[in-house]
Amino acid sequence: MNEIDNTKQPGASQGKQVVAALNQSDLRSIFHLLVGKPDSTQQQFARRVHVNVHAICDLHERMKDKLANHRIEGLVATVDVSFEDKTTIEFGTWVEFEAFRWTGPKETTDVRLRWEFLVAVEGYEVPQRHAVTVKLSPKMKPFEFMRAVFSKDPSEIDSIEMEAVPIICRVDFVNHVLSKELLAIVDEWVQGLPQPYVVNSWFSWLENHHGITLNFLRYSSPLIAGIAAYMSLEFLFASSTSLGAPISLGDSLIISKWALASILIVYLIDKASSVISHKAYESIQKYGSYRMFQLTNGDTSGAQKLQARNNKQVRNFLLNLSISLIINIIGGVVVFYGWST
Repeated sequence: MNEIDNTKQPGASQGKQVVAALNQSDLRSIFHLLVGKPDSTQQQFARRVHVNVHAICDLHERMKDKLANHRIEGLVATVDVSFEDKTTIEFGTWVEFEAFRWTGPKETTDVRLRWEFLVAVEGYEVPQRHAVTVKLSPKMKPFEFMRAVFSKDPSEIDSIEMEAVPIICRVDFVNHVLSKELLAIVDEWVQGLPQPYVVNSWFSWLENHHGITLNFLRYSSPLIAGIAAYMSLEFLFASSTSLGAPISLGDSLIISKWALASILIVYLIDKASSVISHKAYESIQKYGSYRMFQLTNGDTSGAQKLQARNNKQVRNFLLNLSISLIINIIGGVVVFYGWST
């Protein structure tokens, strides 16, 4: 049997020519491009903002202007938009996103923007892949929360706080300087977005200083009621000429009735104040809902519903505050009258 000489086969000869055409630096660059894992950095933005189609297009233009200053090849921009009915539209190109009609009734829940491109990096023979991902999500989905809680991976639990913020930007990079520039672009964009009215309203101040208001609603009425009860006792015996005189049977009966009535009134006012403060706290906590996205007609309708809900919470708070003030005014009148006499 004759031995086969592999060196004389055409395929082997062509393979050697391909390998010989690539030096070690080229092979390392191609290997890193295909299977290498780039570094990544991310930044969270807790600022509550409104986002519309114009704002998203503005961020895209900012990205293009920044990348125009570098040697970029093959820029691909994609957009994924998710809605409350659990449907998602994936725009493979930016032209498709700009041409889409945003007149539907669906309400937007998540938007994910992604830019992928190749950039010439010093020290590499071939351009290196970079990617920028911006995730817009006003709230964490229950499924994602439960997955993180029951996950055996500690990193999933640590990501709960990260996923709860409305805006996250992640940059996968080889060029560290470029990654910082891209993060700065997103940061400047976020700071320029308009904020919802609920952020700057007077009611939002109560959310950050609710302790003083709730303590007033909880304890002011019982305190004034107790003082008023004491003043009413002095008023009942204001005509007494001698404090050291023995207490008559009639006076004892009056004091017993006063004590029973005072205890009952203070107890009822204390319970009422507890309910009032709790209702006021619920109103403060429920206030502040807003719709981050203003893309579709459904988003506009949803924003109007949330505004009506916020207005209802303000009315509930003012109602409970008014009831507390009326109780305090009545008790204050009794205290003032008893003190003046």
